[in-house]
Amino acid sequence: MASSNENLDDFEPKLDLNEGDDEYPSGEFEYTKPGAWKSFVVNLRMLIACPWQRIRNGSVLNIELRGKISDQVKSRFSSGLSLPQLCENLIKAAYDPHISGVYLHIETLNCGWGKIEEIRRHILDFRKSGKFTIGYAPEWREKEYYIGCACEELYAPPSAYFSLYGLTSKAFFVGGVLEKVGVEPQVQRIGKYKSAGDQLYRKNISEENHEVLTTLLDNIYENWVDKISQAKGETKEEIEGFINEGVYQIEKLKEDRWITDIKYDDEVRSMLKTRLGIAEKKKLPLIEYKKYSRIRKWILGLSGGKNQIAVIRASGSISRVVGSFFSPSSGIIAEQFIKKIRKVRDSKKYKAVIIRIDSPGGDVLASDLMWREIKLLAESKPVVASMVDVAASGGYYMAMAAHTIVSENLTLTGSIGVITAKFNLGKLYEKIGFNKEIISKGQYAELFAADRSFRPDEEKLFAERAQNIYKQFRDKAACSRSMSVDKMEEIAQGRVWTGNDAASRGLVDAIGGFSRAVAIAKHRANILHNKKVTLVELSKPSLSLQKILISMLSSVIRIDTTLKHLQDDFATCDGVQARMDGIMFHGSEGSSFAEPHFNEEGNDVYWNWAFNNLFPDNQYQEQPIVEQQFGHEEPEDEYVQDDPWAVDDDVNEEILNRWRNHDPWEDEHNMHPLITQQTCPPSLSSKGWKGKVLWCSELGPRNHYFISCLSSFMVRYWVSNKLPPHPFH
Repeated sequence: MASSNENLDDFEPKLDLNEGDDEYPSGEFEYTKPGAWKSFVVNLRMLIACPWQRIRNGSVLNIELRGKISDQVKSRFSSGLSLPQLCENLIKAAYDPHISGVYLHIETLNCGWGKIEEIRRHILDFRKSGKFTIGYAPEWREKEYYIGCACEELYAPPSAYFSLYGLTSKAFFVGGVLEKVGVEPQVQRIGKYKSAGDQLYRKNISEENHEVLTTLLDNIYENWVDKISQAKGETKEEIEGFINEGVYQIEKLKEDRWITDIKYDDEVRSMLKTRLGIAEKKKLPLIEYKKYSRIRKWILGLSGGKNQIAVIRASGSISRVVGSFFSPSSGIIAEQFIKKIRKVRDSKKYKAVIIRIDSPGGDVLASDLMWREIKLLAESKPVVASMVDVAASGGYYMAMAAHTIVSENLTLTGSIGVITAKFNLGKLYEKIGFNKEIISKGQYAELFAADRSFRPDEEKLFAERAQNIYKQFRDKAACSRSMSVDKMEEIAQGRVWTGNDAASRGLVDAIGGFSRAVAIAKHRANILHNKKVTLVELSKPSLSLQKILISMLSSVIRIDTTLKHLQDDFATCDGVQARMDGIMFHGSEGSSFAEPHFNEEGNDVYWNWAFNNLFPDNQYQEQPIVEQQFGHEEPEDEYVQDDPWAVDDDVNEEILNRWRNHDPWEDEHNMHPLITQQTCPPSLSSKGWKGKVLWCSELGPRNHYFISCLSSFMVRYWVSNKLPPHPFH
């Protein structure tokens, strides 16, 4: 596909109106091989780049896929994989003359089909560069193989575990358990398919829920068979025959071309050395995913343009306000999200906005407030909603305020319905001898009293309240999708749809990933398809030192976050929720296919109360960072300052991981090698510091951390010679 006048504008999504939903540009990636001059400039930039941004010629990008994959941009200290950074690395590697190919090590994955589809699409896009892609996995289930089959070659060890036996869907019910302990859930679910409360009061699956789960399972299975048959060049009947045969012998899998060959990981690496002409005794030049994320795109000639598009990411369960210090909120916090929306609305530099949604829903009030702000934003700028794994119930509530909704084919969406509930704990109180007396004024003051059931008039009010909120949700959805209320009522009823089914029913406009959302945003903003744009990421991860502090505090006081979230769910269940059903899709061995997490981004916790007390002058308030994706370079006025918490770049990554995971309070005689324990100096003692100080001096001249353990496990720290003027408790 090379031409005489190569340019990297082809890195941008193309305006292609020949797709199925041809009203919108496809955003399909088209690779154009850089010419001699472009390659020379890139090599020159590599020579003058910082040492940590240089890589050896003939390097192989090594990506290890495992566990959860977040749609948020992650900081250097964060663990786990970031979908936007992973996709960006694959596109950078396609244009990087020093990268020969990609070695994909696939472990068990725990994410939904939206992210799986996005990763697979980017692997196929990378292959357009002509560079090799090799996949290796010790365990192969449906998700892992779906990604792996996008590679040119697949390898597995002799003892590999293959479990391609089909899909299952499971629904769990605790109604019988609660009945035995004396707890009576009183649930009002509006919409016959709204089964989010079924697991609380039912003992088995309802006909409506069975219908939904069967349809979703059929869609996932048919898509899997279709894509695998295309990758292998076989008919769907042959693929289904193999699944129903229950093959597990590794030799049979090789014979039937499900894998390329049987090799251990070290044998695959030796094979790569031979292909690259590297002597056996020398080390294979692998560059890890995190290290390659530090390579700037401008070095590769993938700079952005003057036009800016804002990107706001919303992941996790929806709540309205930030929690307290010891009860932090995570997921989508409405008051934080609204601040970002208003900032973009007030700015004239953004030509369009993309809102990435990965949420099963949550608080109705929070969802409605965010819907209103997005609607106001859409009056001044083009807004595109891009769905990831799940954008259902409250997640769809947010999306429907956008001009265009883009969804992956297997994104779980819809679920237009509400649920509200309270628990009657009266029988439980009797069993354990607990008594509670209530003095009230007002007919419905005891509406949510936990020691008795509803009175008939209370139950009527409770149901009418939920029904009224459902009608508001449904009517807004009908208006936003330009259909009648009666038509929307047929589609709504709390039913969950896959992206394809939602598109055929008018709930979604286009099928695709983030690149298509970018193309549609440019199209709506009247930006030519061959013009570069700069994507400005407004969802910066929390500061690294803050996460370190949270991690250390958690290890000190041993907060049981799982129990805390369970307690919160029960404590707040009497509020009205727009939340998707607790659906779990599994492979034959229990690997999650699409798990609508109550809290997708539990790792990104914001302890704002503590942070504001530590830095009352707000000098380190959240700053927008620029996502370096799809060839867009940040403008100078938006470029984020150097992270004041980041370590020097020459610090060994392995040592940093040990530092992150180390609990210095647990054993003072077995300290981390970077940390020494010293008596608190007089200069600090006079300002309120007590006890001993943990001193970490080798993280660089800008990153001296004083961490003091006070007598009551209160923690304060001193960064860059600035002592916070007020203690926090």
